[in-house]
Amino acid sequence: MLPLFRNQIENKKPITVTSIEMTRYMMSLNQAVDTIFYALENAKPGEIIVPTIPSARMIDVAEVMSDGTDSEVKITGIRPGEKIHELLISEEEMPYCNMNNGYFSISSMLPELKIAI
Repeated sequence: MLPLFRNQIENKKPITVTSIEMTRYMMSLNQAVDTIFYALENAKPGEIIVPTIPSARMIDVAEVMSDGTDSEVKITGIRPGEKIHELLISEEEMPYCNMNNGYFSISSMLPELKIAI
């Protein structure tokens, strides 16, 4: 979303947000790289590593980015299939989830991937 907002501002177009309630998780490039290294060093076979990262309302991000510019924020409405809020971990995954060093680790639900190391 940030590159889209930046492009809209640079081209003096309205910043388009689908809903005032819309939230998305935000992660820097460094956080993404750190997550990959953490997974390479710590994940077991079949395990999913999810960082604990903050979410932000897209309207707030758009308003902060547009501050001091001529771009207005325009609400466009939700598109088919779009979610208001993302989930990092599903309800089905929760029983398999543990917190460790700022990361969630979700062990595999498949018995063939539960290999003793």
